Amino acid sequence: MKKRIERWREQLKKDRETLHALRGKKKLQFIWDYYKYPIIVIAAVLLMTAMTFLIRSPKKDIAVYAVWVNAVSPEESAYFDEMLQKADPAFSGRFVDLNTSYSLGNEGNEGADSQTMMVLAALFGVGDLDMYISDKPRFEMYERKDAFTDLSALIPGELLEKAGERIRYHVTAKGERIAVSYRIDGDSDAARSGCLRAGEEAYIGILDNAQNKDNAAKLLTEIIRADFP
Repeated sequence: MKKRIERWREQLKKDRETLHALRGKKKLQFIWDYYKYPIIVIAAVLLMTAMTFLIRSPKKDIAVYAVWVNAVSPEESAYFDEMLQKADPAFSGRFVDLNTSYSLGNEGNEGADSQTMMVLAALFGVGDLDMYISDKPRFEMYERKDAFTDLSALIPGELLEKAGERIRYHVTAKGERIAVSYRIDGDSDAARSGCLRAGEEAYIGILDNAQNKDNAAKLLTEIIRADFP
């Protein structure tokens, strides 16, 4: 271990001498060539820390935090806020913070996909995301990780029965079969939000570690009830 530290110190000394002799772009190129991996790791840690800090800045007037991946981004949509107010009069003056800016799986968009996956990893990890909505392939990515709560513990049983095949089930790593999402399509009342792409379907789930799980459950109950009054 001592010898390894000595070799590292000697190398660092040589690098400093080399760096001191270089000028302009050559100096920057030398730093990048020899230290790019530590730089990338440090930058990623700083980015994740910053995102976590921003994500963990709660606002009292927000009742539910939601993300809809691969959505149409309407200029204005009051649908989710409308459903929230119908769900419980106590939500008066509060709203749903819905983000429709994320996309995944679009051809030629691999760079943006990496950034989106990093952001979603932070959102899912810290528990500040309550409701996740996406097309089936992007929903299954997190379903396989057992990221969603059992809707049968939050949504009235008779309403789940009415919804029938619109309820998606998943077998967890523990072997439990749970209801993880509600499917919406062009005939669903939720299509009024303007977020659903024409001819496509989307799946709504509530995160297992959601901080506003009860609020999200009331909102989803109202969304389902609009299709099955």
